[in-house]
Amino acid sequence: MDAAVAGIGQTRFAKNMGRSERDLAVEAIGAACADVTGQSPIQIQDRTAGPVGLQFSYASTAAKVTFDGRVVRLGFSPGSGIVLDGVRYDLVSGTLHTPSEHTVDGDGFDAELQLLHRDAKGDLAEVALLISRGERNPLFDPLFEALDSQVGHAEPTLGPLALADLLPPDRTAVRYTGSLTTPPCTGHVEWVVLTHTASASSQQLQAATALTTNSARPAQPVAKRPVISG
Repeated sequence: MDAAVAGIGQTRFAKNMGRSERDLAVEAIGAACADVTGQSPIQIQDRTAGPVGLQFSYASTAAKVTFDGRVVRLGFSPGSGIVLDGVRYDLVSGTLHTPSEHTVDGDGFDAELQLLHRDAKGDLAEVALLISRGERNPLFDPLFEALDSQVGHAEPTLGPLALADLLPPDRTAVRYTGSLTTPPCTGHVEWVVLTHTASASSQQLQAATALTTNSARPAQPVAKRPVISG
């Protein structure tokens, strides 16, 4: 090995000593997304009342579940979507984060299911479903049972997942413009965060935390972005 290369490796090793994999992952994401403005997630606090402009068109759908070493990912079958400001966005994929990436009035949550949608022009919209520890939710069983299989490195297809029934009855939401929370942190994403939570039991959530105890990106500055609540 070249002495200069060896020296760089030793320097990196010295810098990384005593640092967790979580710290290194956060740093790597920050470096990969450094050129993106208006990033996600955010701490939801100050907001302005106004129309969110969201309608759901979710059907029961199958999904393929994978784990990339940090984040649980879902690839959905076609058929579900949302209408945002009169524009149809088709549901394409999802990610499950433990704990939640968004906070509301200073409160964090046990998990967050983010549902990614794309319109005909390629523009993106995310719907975030916050999940709190509580009663077992049988509607989540297909997802969390599939995560149990992930421990064995399988890539199961789950279904049907009743997405519409997973949503809270009160669909009060917060909307802002941000980015994807994983590299390349694509910008100009319309975010809708449902502020009322779904529940899942400790046993159900354990299926996710057995894979990764912390897959949440830290909150990013809101700056002057408007945050609408309705």
